[in-house]
Amino acid sequence: MNANELNLVRQEQEAGMVTAETALAFPALILVTSFLIGMLIVAGAKGSSCAVAFEAGRAIVVGEAYSSTAGYEVSVDALGNEKVRVTAVKQMMLVPVECQLVLKREAVGNE
Repeated sequence: MNANELNLVRQEQEAGMVTAETALAFPALILVTSFLIGMLIVAGAKGSSCAVAFEAGRAIVVGEAYSSTAGYEVSVDALGNEKVRVTAVKQMMLVPVECQLVLKREAVGNE
């Protein structure tokens, strides 16, 4: 074999290696990307559940009824006369996303 034939054989082998490397790396890239997207979705749901918990808790501490919390399970616990613990839970695909807040009751009066 001369140098040109060896060079052609080497190029054909390297081309096959690039295909194999891509075949191994592509599923890993898809897995990592999917994981990151899932984490962003869960982080957004965590923020939403905290907003729902705050909205419900705020309404309770000022003596109002809170509105519908569609998709969230909201529970309220009195911690003595001065504080209220509000928990909002939303069931995501695999994990429940929960936010728990403790709010201080406010004196409501006609001023």
